[in-house]
Amino acid sequence: LRLVSIEDNILVYGYEGSGAEIRCPYDNGYEHYGKYLCTENCDYPDILIETKWQVSRAERGRFSLYHDTMSRKFIVFVSKLTFTDAGKYWCGVSRNAKDIYTGVILRVVKGKVLLIHSHLTTHTSAEGHDPRHVFNGL
Repeated sequence: LRLVSIEDNILVYGYEGSGAEIRCPYDNGYEHYGKYLCTENCDYPDILIETKWQVSRAERGRFSLYHDTMSRKFIVFVSKLTFTDAGKYWCGVSRNAKDIYTGVILRVVKGKVLLIHSHLTTHTSAEGHDPRHVFNGL
């Protein structure tokens, strides 16, 4: 049984070979708690990246996490997307009781991307997708 808060699912699109930003909101009062992104059952081997109590940044492989306490969001950037990255993820907030989870659906689409900066991309084309809807709300 999974406790889900704030939203049932966050939908994120990213282009193959480019990156995607996953913005994970959380409720007031959890600013200094650990944050993480995970798959499957969110057991320890399923955690892709995490921060501990009062730590605001982390990097692990293709994943980086930045915790923005002012907006009550933590942002996970996934670089070099492949089609195997598509699927269900969970944004987690570590608590002494049950952790709080928000579901994320990551969709990876074909397209050409011009990389300008490591976290800034210009989308030059997308097959079958309207680029205005990609990275909606980011």
